[in-house]
Order: sequence, then structure tokens, then C-alpha cells
Amino acid sequence: MISNDFITGGYYLSKKFKRPPVIAPKLPETMVTLSDCFTDLGPGPWLLREWNSDEEEVAEQASLFGIPQHLVLPMLDWCTEEKFNVHPTSFRIAETAIEFSRRFVRSSDVVILGIGLHRKLMKSLRSQLSKDVNSGYGLIEQIEREESLSPSGTALGFEPLGYEATKFHSWLCHDAPDEVESALGVGTNQKGFISELENAVRVTEHLVATGAESAMWEPWLVVQYT
Repeated sequence: MISNDFITGGYYLSKKFKRPPVIAPKLPETMVTLSDCFTDLGPGPWLLREWNSDEEEVAEQASLFGIPQHLVLPMLDWCTEEKFNVHPTSFRIAETAIEFSRRFVRSSDVVILGIGLHRKLMKSLRSQLSKDVNSGYGLIEQIEREESLSPSGTALGFEPLGYEATKFHSWLCHDAPDEVESALGVGTNQKGFISELENAVRVTEHLVATGAESAMWEPWLVVQYT
């Protein structure tokens, strides 16, 4: 499933979360997502000194990802050196995210997720820039690099995501898995994602047509890296 047809939208730290009981009981009890409506996501402005000079706030944010206080200053030094590949919204390449996690993250609940957009959907994404208050800032720059998603991870499936103000909404925000299975006959795999791109496109179009938030909605391939 991971091929050169998918352009990377960045690499992220995401904490595993317990599925709320009110959301699609067929989904796994423990899940991952790219939406901070459900979990903590990184990176963020706290990783770069030029964006945040408050060390206490940095330490507080870092602790959410299992980064101990004694590693906060070394982390800031390393991110400053890796400045080109660490953006306040995502890691730009998989190797940077993996090395960051190896050096600093001390929690088994934190995973590395990369997202990829199929090349045939690039025109669709660009056409939606006006739906985001920041015109896709943080994501569109990554997409315009047109770099293929790293093939070194494990594909989990597709997650319909709506990008707004440097963050993602998810189809989970709408409790969509149950609704679209009934309306479209599209189910999820064992990881709680949609297995086929064509079905993920259908689900995303259905979400937009039935009242999803005003955002840049596309189906993204989600890949986990170790």
C-alpha cells in the first residue's frame, strides 16, 4: 500500500488513546489518530526555541510525550540543530521523527505516524486552501515538496482528516464509522482505519456533504514507524 503514489504530509508523535464508549463500538479499544480532538500530538512550537522560550512550558508539553525533564534542554539543542527538518506542525522526514523518538521519548504509548496523500488528490487539496483560516499553513508547504511517503513503516489504512488552523479533525469527531457503514457499506479494518483508498474517498465526500467542519478534508494514508 505504501508506494511512490503517496506524497508525505509529515510525520508526527501521537499518543495511543482509549476509544470513548460513545464512538463506534466496533473500533478497537485502543487506537491512534492524527486528530488532537482525541489525543496529544507533536511536534509543536514548544520544540523550537525561536517559537517558545518558556522552559517550564516546554517541559510541561514534553512530559505529555514521556520526555523527562532532564532531556528537555538536550532536546531543544538537538531540534535547533535539526531546524530544517523540525517544523512546529510536523517532522518533515521520517528519519528525523524516528531519531527524535529514540533520543528523547520514554513512553511506550507514543508512536510515530506518517501521513500520505495520493498524488491524484493533490489538486483537490489545493482547491480547498480557502477553507482554512491559515490557507493550509504547515501542511501545504510539506505537500508542495512532493516527497514520497517513507516506505519503511507499516500501513494502518486511511483516515479521513480535515486540516484547519494547523491541526486535523478526524472522521471520528463525527462518530462516522458506524454511520458510513450503514449509509455506504464501508467498514473498518482491525486497526480502525479504512482499507481501500476508493472507499476512503467516498467516506470523505460523504462527510463533507453531510456537514463536517469547514476544513481541508482528504483521505490520508496513515503509516506507523518504529
